[in-house]
Amino acid sequence: MLQAPVAALALLLGSAAAPAAEPCDRVCLEGFVDRYLDAVAEHRPDRVPLAAGIRYTEDAQRLAIGDGLWNTLRAKGPYRLFVTDVPAGQVTFFGSIEENHADPGRGTPALLALRLRVQDHRITEIEQLVIRDEKAAARVNAMSPDPLYRELVPAAERMSRADLIATANKYFTGMQQNDGKGDYPFTDDCNRIENGMQTTNAPTPAGQTRPDPQTSSSYSAQWSCLEQFRSGLLHFVSRIRDRRIVAVDQERGLVYAFAYFDHAAGASRSFTTPDGRSVTAGPAQPWTWQIAELFRIEKGKIRRIEALLQRVPYGMNSGWSTWSQGLSDAARDVTMQSDAPAAGCDRTCLVTLADSYVAALVAHDPARVPLAADVKMVENLKRIEPGAGLWQTASGGTRGYRIVVPDPAAQQVGFIVVMEERGKPIQFGARLKLAGDRITEAEHLVVHELRDSNLANLQQARAPLLASVPEAYRDSRSRLISIALSYYDALDLNNGSLAPFADDCVRYENGMQTARNRVPTGPASAGGFGLFGALGCARQLDTQVMSYIDTIDNRRVPIADEETGLAFGLSHFHHSMQQKEFRTIGVPGEETRRMDFKPFDLPAMHIYKIWGGQIHEIEAIGVLAPYNSPTGWE
Repeated sequence: MLQAPVAALALLLGSAAAPAAEPCDRVCLEGFVDRYLDAVAEHRPDRVPLAAGIRYTEDAQRLAIGDGLWNTLRAKGPYRLFVTDVPAGQVTFFGSIEENHADPGRGTPALLALRLRVQDHRITEIEQLVIRDEKAAARVNAMSPDPLYRELVPAAERMSRADLIATANKYFTGMQQNDGKGDYPFTDDCNRIENGMQTTNAPTPAGQTRPDPQTSSSYSAQWSCLEQFRSGLLHFVSRIRDRRIVAVDQERGLVYAFAYFDHAAGASRSFTTPDGRSVTAGPAQPWTWQIAELFRIEKGKIRRIEALLQRVPYGMNSGWSTWSQGLSDAARDVTMQSDAPAAGCDRTCLVTLADSYVAALVAHDPARVPLAADVKMVENLKRIEPGAGLWQTASGGTRGYRIVVPDPAAQQVGFIVVMEERGKPIQFGARLKLAGDRITEAEHLVVHELRDSNLANLQQARAPLLASVPEAYRDSRSRLISIALSYYDALDLNNGSLAPFADDCVRYENGMQTARNRVPTGPASAGGFGLFGALGCARQLDTQVMSYIDTIDNRRVPIADEETGLAFGLSHFHHSMQQKEFRTIGVPGEETRRMDFKPFDLPAMHIYKIWGGQIHEIEAIGVLAPYNSPTGWE
């Protein structure tokens, strides 16, 4: 297979595209909401077209299809409000529903915030919040959606997607640690409704006086949107994080977002208002609201706001973000993130490309692969020209060990193989990126020196790495990437709980097993780490044994393959080694660990085997480099 000619690649590129499915327009996407809810009410997943590897969360928890609301939904309710993003293939929804009741003859009203991603007329992602608050549901059932949400914005006044998102995000930024001095783009008649309750411009109850924003010690639902924000009395909202923009409807000026509102309590409850008054307000204990919020925006200003929300454990993650993303207050436009394969080179084509690339290296002939005229090529952090580096020194093709991760959606392929350089075995990892039918980026990592003791692990790739994942256990492409990225958080922060490691997780680095070794019984070390090397992936990090790593930069997971559950990551480790000795935790007799190394960097490639939402295998290669080396991509 390594000798496949370039002509075969061209043939594969020309034949990969299948007839395009009819696009799913507004009516089609909104119809999927009804088809989905009808199937849920019937407790019949087979009644709606679901993609293989579909990802489904309810209240931020990953569930199997058929679980959660699938067990309890009785009927759809009367309230229906859509934000439909045709270009992104996403539809979002606020609605009322009816769930089961202890009395079989009755139902329990509830509210639903829903997002569906539809690709090729199949649902690939389901994200829903179920607000189980009967009073809130009764309020919403008594309402009708504001007609403005269905009103078209005149074509000449329609804003770009980016401007709509930026305007909606000003709402979150203005409320977070609100000081009354920000950019608050509200119309004079802006109104907000939360869980069916009017939380701006509410009528003043009979016999009461409307609170004065200049003297009040807490904000009032009787004030306008602008009055509330200018009061500075929302300062106790300490952080609005994991701001995910999931749908934009330019025709109607709508933006739909998920976010978390944190109230840190403690000292954050006491603050100074814009006019200099000292105030204490907000929840007395840590508190998080999980929120789905939609905005109607006209001429750069927010006119309507509607939200469904519920209290959740403080600091909870959405299930669609890494740990770092979940804590960030930066807005993320995820509307166009897609797991759909792009037209061009399919899985077979990309695997063939990887094999052809290795064959071209061995032949010392860059012309044997379709390199773009301006291809960017980096080897071990240094920019090289085609024909340099391993192109000059490779002497033999793969020797049995070969792991390839194709990603048609990204038009990229990553791989790690064992081949020969000047007659000696080496590990070679690469990332290739296609544009059209040409390689525009080639990133090499070459482990020139392998320990003889590790060669036994590099004869063949381990079978679990290469196996296809049964469809019931497959994760979506975006989920594979998110899980793989979480590994760097866990490693950088020495916290095994930050990544979903399986109990059977095992890790190999340059052929050496560095986790889940046999427990050493004598002076011999387990994988070079002694007792630490016998621990599992999560428990090992909890011991702080990786504390010598200062930072992990240039983290990327650009490639993922749902069929095999493999994700391909790249990163750049920095080790200043200013501290030679550090404390470890939880390993008897190993209270400290000493590392007498000079400062160094380590560029690395990782392949992660992920299924059922957990990391089961990690295969890594890395090479030493001078401390604070550039990446080669500057």
